[in-house]
Order: sequence, then C-alpha cells, then structure tokens
Amino acid sequence: MSLLMNILKIAGMGIVLIVVTIAAGYCFLRFDMMSYTATSSETMSPAGTSAGSTLVVYDPGLSGAAKNSAVEIADDLRSKGYRVDLAGVRSGTAGNVSGYKFIAVVGPAYWDKLGSAAQSYLENLHASPETEVGVFATGIIEPDSADPAYMREFVAHLPDDSPVKVKATTKLVTDFGGSCANQTAGSADGQCGDFVADLLR
Repeated sequence: MSLLMNILKIAGMGIVLIVVTIAAGYCFLRFDMMSYTATSSETMSPAGTSAGSTLVVYDPGLSGAAKNSAVEIADDLRSKGYRVDLAGVRSGTAGNVSGYKFIAVVGPAYWDKLGSAAQSYLENLHASPETEVGVFATGIIEPDSADPAYMREFVAHLPDDSPVKVKATTKLVTDFGGSCANQTAGSADGQCGDFVADLLR
C-alpha cells in the first residue's frame, strides 16, 4: 500500500511540475519577457556620404532570431549608404522616431502574431508621414500566402484606421532554435536582403 501511495505522490508531483512549466512558458511568451533585455542601441555609419538615416528596432525574441535578423538588416542598410540606429525595443533611441527616412521593426511572432513588445511599438509609432515603415517577423508558423496584402495583415496586425502604413513585410520561418527552416524562401540573409530591397524600393 505504501509503495502505491509513493508512486501516486511522485506521479502527482510530476503532473504539477508539468502544469507549472507550461504555465510559466506561456507567461514568458505572452508577456514577451525577452523584450526587457532589449535596452541598448548602437549607431552604424556608412563608409561614404550618408543617403539618410534609418532606424532598426528589434525585440530579440526567445531564440534570438529576430535580433540576428535586425543586425543583418541594419548592416545591409549601412552597406547601401544609410546611417543606421540599431535599437532595442525598450531603449531610449527606439522612442525617438523623428528624422528617419526608414524605420524597420523586427520581432518574433508567436503563433501567428508579432510579440507584444514589437506589436505595441508598431501600434504606437508616431513617425512622420514621409517615413517608410517595414515589419520583419521571425517564427515557426509559415504564412499561407506570400501576397503583400496578406503578409501585411499576417505580420503587422494593424487596424484599418492605423496612421502607420507598412510598406514592406517579411516572415522568416525558423525552427525552434531560430535557424531558417523554410529553404524554399531562401536563406535568412537573402530574406533580410529582399526585405531591405522592398523597403527601399
């Protein structure tokens, strides 16, 4: 009888541990806890004369794929002659959006929705009407279509009356470790380059 009781106690503790782990993981993703680490910023200057200023704001996400993509996007913009401020979503630099020709918001997508910090940043973005805005998401869910209108809805989730008009959107499909998983869409570097080309077009 005592052996059965010990087995039931261990099984019960195992079930409680599983439930607590699932609840903690859900809360970690739901409240986008990794965004609280995105407080730094850096300025990247082009080699020659600047073609203008750009802002790349990132929420690193759980796997780090979003931050890696933001760095790649920022470097591509710099190589095309732009001065780039690469800023964490919770940095002071991310809050000052005046004077930029382009703003790229890069963040993780959990299930089919941009992480809460990047989504909130995008919804509250008060950029000049002349500023071009792009949204780049990373995550394991593959979009059903590559149609630009569908991708804007899938990635940005902005209401129809939003003052933010998104020009370019991309979803980098990754595995759980953050590596590019959709090889038919090209490499992560290639998709970042295509996103920059769409934004600058």
